[in-house]
Amino acid sequence: MPSCTVLRTHERGRQRDFRQPDIVPGPVVFDSIYVADLNRYVECLRVPRGKYRDGRQRPDALPPLFEPQIRTMSTEQAMMISGFEQIDGQRYYQGWYIRWIEEKVPQNQTGAEQSRA
Repeated sequence: MPSCTVLRTHERGRQRDFRQPDIVPGPVVFDSIYVADLNRYVECLRVPRGKYRDGRQRPDALPPLFEPQIRTMSTEQAMMISGFEQIDGQRYYQGWYIRWIEEKVPQNQTGAEQSRA
């Protein structure tokens, strides 16, 4: 799975001030979850954080982005996805700007890539 970062474009429905970006490291997972308030299964994007040592699930880094739609794709570097978040029973418009991060492949001293065994 490629590494990525997520930048939220809105805060409770209002456009954010990007002078202080709040960048969250990925991974981003596409999922379908049952939402009792909506009384249906909804497709969403999530940023999961794995499990604690005792086996309990950690809370996601961001609220899920429900009904995601791709708005733009900037070559192979990033994509803009919009949808809505549900916070305290209210729905808010939200956009996620997802940037792909290049993983560094270890190289030997001659500059050639090492084989991954």
